[in-house]
Amino acid sequence: MSRYGYCLGLLFPLAGFLALILGGWWSGLPILLGFGVIPVLDWVAGEDLSQKDSREWEALKKDRFFSWLLYAYVPLHVGLVLYGALRVGDSDLGVLEVAVLTLSTAVVTGGIGITAAHELLHRPTRLEGRLSELLLLFVNYMHFRIEHPMGHHAHVATPKDPASSRRGEGFYPFFKRSWFGSYQSALQIESQRVQKRYGRFWHPENRMILYALLPAALFFGIFFLVSLEGAVFYLAQAFLAQALLEVINYIEHYGLSREQRNGRYEPVTAHHSWEANQKVSNYLLFNLQRHPDHHLHALRPYQTLRHCPESPKLPYSYSTMALIALIPPLWFRIMDKRLDDLHRVEAEPIAGSTL
Repeated sequence: MSRYGYCLGLLFPLAGFLALILGGWWSGLPILLGFGVIPVLDWVAGEDLSQKDSREWEALKKDRFFSWLLYAYVPLHVGLVLYGALRVGDSDLGVLEVAVLTLSTAVVTGGIGITAAHELLHRPTRLEGRLSELLLLFVNYMHFRIEHPMGHHAHVATPKDPASSRRGEGFYPFFKRSWFGSYQSALQIESQRVQKRYGRFWHPENRMILYALLPAALFFGIFFLVSLEGAVFYLAQAFLAQALLEVINYIEHYGLSREQRNGRYEPVTAHHSWEANQKVSNYLLFNLQRHPDHHLHALRPYQTLRHCPESPKLPYSYSTMALIALIPPLWFRIMDKRLDDLHRVEAEPIAGSTL
């Protein structure tokens, strides 16, 4: 995959700025791009199933270009939300136009912003961790910084993980369970950490306290410096961005589960995440669709994530699957059949061995 293809992720915040500046029919530009143009480009460009040899892989791993792309996105993300709050607060926009602009902003901050934050929170440096927190602040989801690496990655594809969807569970009940459950998980993880180290919950080192205060400060800062409408815009686009994250969570592990053996769950394998290899969407989402390899190698930079031939495959890219997930009967019809086929293939060698 070409290194410059990943610049596609930077075009979406620019589309968000265009939507806010021009308004009118331009208001829905990021929505049109994300859920209309990208699926068509995926269909035209097809899948990328290539594998890099060890020499190419090492070169990609050391190439700082891919990190600078993530860093370049951060000011665009912050600027988009702040400009959106200013635009909504200082103009006479209609209700419908404000709603579309809010959703358009959330497509950028949730689709690209949280994806970039996800990549950065897995990085080892303090700076990258702080940049991840800054991105998550502007979608009011800072506890993701704790819960995702320490909760989700530990308990994925088990009943202990609120972000792993179960077979027969529609997106809307999943959203409620994951949204509340992820916060509770982060609170529990951080409480155990600070109480073990400092002996009490109320301590300056408790990140959950900070993660509650910072979004509140941002909300009131926008309220006093811009307007109430601007502050509400911040919260609304943040909630929609969170919903988009939960749609992706729903897609990534639907119906897949780790078996329990001798009271312990089996190790995570490539069989516990759905994979998609549409080339354009992988450029846009920093290879998030190569999710099985990410769970096998959480610290592996996005540009080096590999296609796992043995992993279960989604029929379409994330943007298309997200729309399907919003229609539960259609989702069940497509994905439950895939699960049945998957289980049938897994059972064949066992059945054959008994003959």
